[in-house]
Formats: sequence, C-alpha cells, structure tokens
Amino acid sequence: MMEMKFGSLILTCLICTALMAAVSAEEISQDPVTVNLDLGDLEDYMIDEGDSIKISHCERPKFDYTIYPVTIESGESWIELEVHELDEPTEMTSWILEHCLITAGLATLTEEYEGAGESFTIDGHDAIMVTTSDGDQPVYSAVYSPDEEGSWGRLLFLISSDLPWDVTEKIFGSIEVDE
Repeated sequence: MMEMKFGSLILTCLICTALMAAVSAEEISQDPVTVNLDLGDLEDYMIDEGDSIKISHCERPKFDYTIYPVTIESGESWIELEVHELDEPTEMTSWILEHCLITAGLATLTEEYEGAGESFTIDGHDAIMVTTSDGDQPVYSAVYSPDEEGSWGRLLFLISSDLPWDVTEKIFGSIEVDE
C-alpha cells in the first residue's frame, strides 16, 4: 500500500514538472518555420510579430531573401528574433554566419565587431555568438542555420537579447526551430 502511494506521488510530480515546462514554452510562427523557446523566466512579456520584408543582397554574392522579424518585450528588456529565408542554398561558413549577424541591423551590432564571433551551439547546430554592449548593458546575439546539411542551407535564425546572461543562456539553450 505504501509503495503504491509513493509511486503515485512520483507520477504526480513528473506530470506537474511536464506541465510547468509546457506552460513556459512559447511557440512563435515565423512563416517558413516555427520557433519554440522557453520564456518562463520572463515576467509579463509581449510578442510582436512584424511583417515580412523582401530584400536583395547587393554585394557579391547577389541574392534575394525574406526576413521574418519578431520582437519580445519584457519590462525594459527585449529579445529580437529574425528568420532569413534565402532564395537559394548558401554555404554556411562561420564568416557568412557572422557577416549575416553583424549586417542584419540588430541592436548594437556594427561592422566594428567583424571577427569578434565566438563558436556556440544552438538547437544542436554550429552557431556564432557576438557580445556587444548598449551603454553599460551587455547584448548577446547569435545566428545559425536550422536547415543546414553538409554546411549548406537556405535559412538563418538570428536572436539578440539584452536580458542578463543567465536568462539569455537559458533561452538560447531552449531554442528549437522546426520547418
């Protein structure tokens, strides 16, 4: 009888833990993909899904792409997400990833940070992360290709956050991008 009660208690704890994880997970549609990330550490956040933007990359190589932007605001802090859908597959070298991140127009990133990227892993893929600052506030930005196969891909996922590193690291670690 005692074993049955103990087993029921463990099962109840596991169900509660799974429900708490599901409540903190956020699913955001960014047209060609769905982005899942854990925003459980944020208080009262608002998600703004912007309109898609079609752009032509004017320098070599020339190509067209579409940007799907999302901004998440929580108090005075923010997270910016962008999915870039390229019109054709591109080799996803670390230089391409860093160049995309720095020239995307995300807050605080300028070409002076060229070469400052660090290797990072997001969603099981190789990523590049650049740390900058907005005054005294650190800003963490990262990019990777969720559809990369054999170092080629058509999608780039960019994220930038001015939240404290412990919160940002947890969010970066929870990212899953599904096509």
